[in-house]
This record gives sequence, C-alpha cells and structure tokens, in this order.
Amino acid sequence: MGRLSRILAVLILLPVAAVWAKKTAAPVEFKAGTPEAAKAQQDLVLSTLVKGNSEFRKAQAAGPKSHATKAPQAKAASKLPLRAMVLTCADSPMDAERIFHAHPGEIFSVRVAGNVASPDVVASLEYGAHELNLPVLVVLGHQSCRAVETCLANLAGENSDRVTVNGQALLDRLEPACTDAKKDGFKGDALLQAAVTDNVKNTIRSILEESPELWQLQHQGKLRVVGAVYTKSGEVKWLE
Repeated sequence: MGRLSRILAVLILLPVAAVWAKKTAAPVEFKAGTPEAAKAQQDLVLSTLVKGNSEFRKAQAAGPKSHATKAPQAKAASKLPLRAMVLTCADSPMDAERIFHAHPGEIFSVRVAGNVASPDVVASLEYGAHELNLPVLVVLGHQSCRAVETCLANLAGENSDRVTVNGQALLDRLEPACTDAKKDGFKGDALLQAAVTDNVKNTIRSILEESPELWQLQHQGKLRVVGAVYTKSGEVKWLE
C-alpha cells in the first residue's frame, strides 16, 4: 500500500473510531457514599418523578382506555426497586404511584389526611430513610384538600361542634398554615390554595424539627426533602 493509500485509509477510519469510542466510553461515575454520588442519585429520582407525572398527564388526556392498557405492564413490573418516599393526603385522588406513573413498589407511600407530620408519619419516614435508604422525600399537598378546607371552615366558626378529639388534633397541625393564609389577605379559592401550599412547607419544617435523624440525613446531603402541590389538571407543581 502506497503512502497516499495509507493516509486515505486513516482518514476514512478516523470518524468510525470516534463514533465507536463515543459509544463505548464509560459514563461518569461517582464514588459510592460521596456527596456527589448522593446528589446524582437524588437528581435522577426527581427527574424520573417529573417525567412520570408528565406521562400520567398524557395518559389522562388520552382517556380511560390509555390507563387500562398500562395496567398489565404495572403488574409485570411489581418487583422494581423503591425510588422515593412520598408523603401525601389520604383523599382518594392522591395515589402517588398513579400521579407519578410509577409501577407498584417504586414509591414508598405514606398517606394521612392533610399530609401532616404526626409522630407515626415521621416514624414511617425515618424507616424509609434509614432502613430502605431512600434518598428523596416528597411532601405532596393538593388543591381542594378537604382537610385544609375543614380547618378553614373551623376557623370561621363552621362545623366546630362536630369535630372529634382526634379530628381536633389533626386540625391543630393544619391551623398555622390556614391562619397565615388568612393573615396574608387571601379569600375564597385563593385562600384555600395558599393554605395548601403553606401547609406543605410547614409539614417539611415539622418533619425536620421533630426528627433529628432526618434532619441529620438532610444536613449530610443523604436525603433531599422537596415540597410540591398536585393541581386539578393533574400537574405536580414543585415548590423547590
């Protein structure tokens, strides 16, 4: 092979070699246990939740038939690993796996009226963070939350005589958010939405104040706590 032929061969093979190198190059990896690795994992979990909510809204727009076609896939993938903890309300629309288009077993879901941080709830989240090593906690409120509506009505003097002892304990946890929203001058539906958002922030604050263990994990970068609100359109609005 002459010199010119060798040069031409090299020029032809260079682009092929570049493509092969790009395909076989190892992805950037972080050493396990480092802050960089924890952040990368948390970013991946959150981006998966965002993408899942987008898929849920697409399926919702396509109608009931779309939801039905995905049920067998969900059953087949029931052994997928947990990705995140989601603390949300007990109201029927607040199914975290459905909202984030996740398969059964992908989300450690804790549900309680008003998504409040009662001792049992905090203990459940500590279990998820310590025993299951879940790197993300989402506190998810929602528009038209009935627990928050009840608290606002109670503050206005409505239905207060029908509140049980245990119900009052729940309302006591919701009251700071409702009171602050009223002080800010909101009225009607805007008052409810402001109280819902404030309640998510208060719940996050309560979790970290009442659990030194979760506070420490967050401080060390091993746990990311994020607030969000589920809207009537099916979209999750992130507060971070």
